[in-house]
Amino acid sequence: MFIFGVRSFSNSSMHTFFGGFRLLKVLDLKGAPLEMFPNEIANLFYLRYLSLRRTRIKRLPNSIGKLQNLVTLDQCTDVSELPSEILKLERLIDDCLESLQDLTNLVEIQLLWAYDGEVLCFKSGRFQRLKFLGLGKLEGLRLVRVEDGAMPHLQTLDIRLCDSHTQTARNGLSHSDCRPALPKLRF
Repeated sequence: MFIFGVRSFSNSSMHTFFGGFRLLKVLDLKGAPLEMFPNEIANLFYLRYLSLRRTRIKRLPNSIGKLQNLVTLDQCTDVSELPSEILKLERLIDDCLESLQDLTNLVEIQLLWAYDGEVLCFKSGRFQRLKFLGLGKLEGLRLVRVEDGAMPHLQTLDIRLCDSHTQTARNGLSHSDCRPALPKLRF
């Protein structure tokens, strides 16, 4: 289905539109004239792919946690606030950091029970406004790598209740070498 020439959607048209697609697995709203996340999307239980790219949505609602089959959330938008319910989306978690890195306005991230890999890498040029990074209860985590140019405004790195062997590295340096660069570093 394609919709052309629509400048806005009313709430009633959203309800009617999404109500008939309960078995939908892919929803690409790229460029749609949306300013708010349509609540009806949370009822699309089988949804695996959701693109909000180039919409005007600034906030995702708590109801996004109901999309238990969601694997990909393409949200290259002005979203600056993610609800904690996004962490309930277990299938999405492994790709979550990659998606988060595209959110240029994020200033705070707290990942609790949200990553099961051994290496967490923050890519060069990403998270340009991030000031606080909290990592907690990431039991398999062994290394946090911060590439050159990533998180230049980071003020606080808080790593708690992770594996006792977790190390941080910035440009190949250990966390003890990073301490002077951060006003607050907690382990």
